[in-house]
Amino acid sequence: MVLVNYRVNREKSDVYPLSPEIRNRQRNFWQVLLKRGLISKKKFDRLTRSEELSIDELAGFINRQLVETRQSTKAVGQILALECPDSRVVYSKAGNVSDFRDYLTRNHFSCVKCRDMNDLHHAKDAYLNIVVGNIFDTQFTANPYAWLKDQDRRFKYTVRLEVLCRRNISRGDRIAWEPGEDGTIKTVKKFMGRNNIQVTNMALEKKGEIFGATIEKAGSGKLMPIKKNLSTEKYGGYTGQSTAYFVLVESEGKKGELMRTIEAVPVHLVNRIKADANILTEHLQAVLGLVNPRVILDKILLGSCLVIKDFPFYITGTTGEKLLGKPAVQLILDSQWELYLKKIGRFLEKYKAYRGNIAITPHDEIDAANNLTLYDILAGKLKEPVYVNRPAISYEALAEKRDIFGSLSPEQQCVVLGEIIKLFQVKPLSADLSLISGAGRAGIFTVFKKITNAKSAILHNYSVTGLFEQQPIDLQTI
Repeated sequence: MVLVNYRVNREKSDVYPLSPEIRNRQRNFWQVLLKRGLISKKKFDRLTRSEELSIDELAGFINRQLVETRQSTKAVGQILALECPDSRVVYSKAGNVSDFRDYLTRNHFSCVKCRDMNDLHHAKDAYLNIVVGNIFDTQFTANPYAWLKDQDRRFKYTVRLEVLCRRNISRGDRIAWEPGEDGTIKTVKKFMGRNNIQVTNMALEKKGEIFGATIEKAGSGKLMPIKKNLSTEKYGGYTGQSTAYFVLVESEGKKGELMRTIEAVPVHLVNRIKADANILTEHLQAVLGLVNPRVILDKILLGSCLVIKDFPFYITGTTGEKLLGKPAVQLILDSQWELYLKKIGRFLEKYKAYRGNIAITPHDEIDAANNLTLYDILAGKLKEPVYVNRPAISYEALAEKRDIFGSLSPEQQCVVLGEIIKLFQVKPLSADLSLISGAGRAGIFTVFKKITNAKSAILHNYSVTGLFEQQPIDLQTI
């Protein structure tokens, strides 16, 4: 059943109200649709209306493109207005920015946003919000009602970015957009192509939850007592004690040699340590088994950036004799592979929703040859500087599984690629490589907390904005 004849739909253009010819011809049909509940009364009235849109209606429509209605956003705008009284807050709706991305991709250059690849899209979105906000604000001013009083503007205006970007958009000396390949698009392309973006990670001292919420039965491993002096061997206890921060400790090894380790300080000891520093020493000796410990650095925050063995990562926790972390390197791919990875992500969403009972179609624009090329590109990244030093996964580990990957169906290849990309994300994730006869939890980011013989062990402390850094600290020589 055809609901809309696209040829007729194009003939009617964007003139409103609809011509008397169309209204008279279609009225009975629209009444049938209304009677059967297939269109609303509001839709019926709009289709049959014979009066032109008033200035108030036109201004209201423009305002809906310019004004943000979410209370949280309005509250932030009010705060900014108070802090910057000589400035004016200009809102830019996410939908308009998304339309602008589509316009750039169709007409100028690939401008997809692939969240799976890296976190740089946040900064690029912020930049596009500035561009789009400036276009709308310059074109329609802060008072669309007054702007529309000009009859010529009233009948020629549009809020479609595809059309707006074909024109010069300026007001006085302020130029928001110049059309053409040598116009503003040249500047936009330049900044969207930049990947030297400062990415920050929040470093903090954890507070709140002390242990996991579930009480484990006796014999479940190393437990913390439910209450002081209550036997864990008889009553069970808690696991998963939360880490507040870390300390750098120097102690004696088994043969009396000095060694340096990064040790976790649990949340439940923080207040006691503040009152009595000896509590920390007792914890290092009695619980962690260190001999003659001496604290070299009394606080390394969770989420701090460490560079150990020439690979930067954010420290997130501990497990046994190792530190847990997440990579602090942003993956960069050529635009064509960023777009292809986006297509794989879209397919995997459907694949998950249908529990694997779905096949790749020509519409997905995915094939085995490109899958294999992307596999080689990602594997090759592990041979390049920085990534070659990433713990827990190597180029050889993927290269030796290449033939197995090539024998999989395109759908299964997409699943594997979706897992491999996790190895490059700035998240504490593992990858399920069982489809290529690999580990079910590959690439868990861990390094030994003993740093004495590590190739390097540097601590970087940044400001909240990430724009300023204190002098890096060499944890092996401090």
